[in-house]
Amino acid sequence: MQITRVTYGYTTLPNSWIVAGADDTPVPIDFSFFLLRDGKRTVLVDAGCDTISGFVMTDFIGPVEALRRLGVAAEEVTDILITHSHRDHTCGLKTLLKRT
Repeated sequence: MQITRVTYGYTTLPNSWIVAGADDTPVPIDFSFFLLRDGKRTVLVDAGCDTISGFVMTDFIGPVEALRRLGVAAEEVTDILITHSHRDHTCGLKTLLKRT
């Protein structure tokens, strides 16, 4: 099985958003999901997001474009596993599930 971390954008968050009681020092954060391939299935662990309000993103390309740059079309995805319901893990579903 091949496992690839797929990064599709970057931002910074105050450290206090990540660690209770911490100061507001900016911490770099990447937006990513995982691609798993075994020759039969193409599985995403999380779906990423196409846009996310409230974040200043840099180098944002979105999940579909990030996959395309790896040579994987959205139509090739056979399964998507969602780890939790935060927007940056689920909002890409609406684009990835369009198979027209």
